[in-house]
Amino acid sequence: MNVLFIGSGGRLAGAERCLLEAASALAQGQVQPLVVVPDAGRLSVELAARGLDVRIMELGVVRSRTELRSPMLLLRLLQQLPAVLQLAWLIRCERIDLVHSNSSAVFAGAVAALLTRRPHVWHVREMLPPRGALPALLRWLIPRLSHRVVCISMAVKDQFGNGSPEQQQKLRLVADGIDVDKFLEMAQAREPRPDGPPRVGMNSRINPWKGQRTFVETAARVRQWFPDTHFFVVGECLEVYRPLRDEIVALSERLGLDGHLTLTGYLPYDQVARLLARYDVFVLPSSAPEPLGIVMLEAMACGKPVVATNQGGPLDVVQHGVTGLLVPPDDPAALAAAITTLLKSEETRRAMGRAGAARVQALFTIQRHVAQLLEVYREVMGGNEPGVEQRPVQRYRLGGLLNLLYSRVDFGRGRSKDEDE
Repeated sequence: MNVLFIGSGGRLAGAERCLLEAASALAQGQVQPLVVVPDAGRLSVELAARGLDVRIMELGVVRSRTELRSPMLLLRLLQQLPAVLQLAWLIRCERIDLVHSNSSAVFAGAVAALLTRRPHVWHVREMLPPRGALPALLRWLIPRLSHRVVCISMAVKDQFGNGSPEQQQKLRLVADGIDVDKFLEMAQAREPRPDGPPRVGMNSRINPWKGQRTFVETAARVRQWFPDTHFFVVGECLEVYRPLRDEIVALSERLGLDGHLTLTGYLPYDQVARLLARYDVFVLPSSAPEPLGIVMLEAMACGKPVVATNQGGPLDVVQHGVTGLLVPPDDPAALAAAITTLLKSEETRRAMGRAGAARVQALFTIQRHVAQLLEVYREVMGGNEPGVEQRPVQRYRLGGLLNLLYSRVDFGRGRSKDEDE
């Protein structure tokens, strides 16, 4: 099966790393992946290093939320048509069987699949804003332009809760997974750190909703009980968020955290794994709901208890009181209380760490993720659409222009018996 994966960016953040691992694992079996990304970066380099076919193509993807409120939005919209035509040509030339869009930010793949009469799987990895015309449009369009919609958590799936029964049948819950063995190999590449002060860390790119400010305020509170604790904020900072990083640094200085807080900036993945393995407590203090939180899976694989906010993806991952603790968002006092509870008891930390590692091994491995994706592909390629008409392109017609393109241009490499009839 030739599958075209379409990514939303060249950086190697959570969604892109999931794409990298899934495509790599699928390539070992029944799938021949071809990956298209809009810009060169660490993702394309790593894909090529693993022997996967990767192409760079402008896709008209919005690069940041600030572009939604700037003239750049018009440029991104204008880039959609050439992106669709280039993808359609690629689908034809490479004899693609199925198109897999890896993000709701990528629109061109769905239209190219429509024009070329290929099945389309839309992998939704984002929590769309609850209000606004664009999020509402996406919630309406995504199921209608897809044979299946893969949702990485119940919170993501629930975004499509108001659709028709026909559209609801297309939703599939497929949680992300990690290569546990490979990750632990990187995490344990050095000798365990010697005994020392407690270490508490969060791993995330600097972003207003990721909770770095709340984490810094929490650190000052935790030090009232454990004054030697060292805190880590691990992750790169895009230029657009440089002012936020400066604010975080100023806040840490004002709260007297000099020498007790480290902002690492970007670190290679193996170094992130090694640092994570030396935490005593991992924290995910996001103020907005996380779609899933792949960093939690990595922390739990390393046997670390997790403290996260009680919304979005963490509700699927963390068992409160068993593998970690859940607290309200934007509440430094509650977050500090949870962290200190864990720092007071090594026995509790170890028990939660063991339970978390077992949970990841049971539910969140890359092997399980890939098996579920293959099942989705089989449903689509086998025409197994319960209760849904079997002529997919016909029911996706969106207006006169697409009807004209569809009727005049045959991008495909053959017609099925049903289409001939």
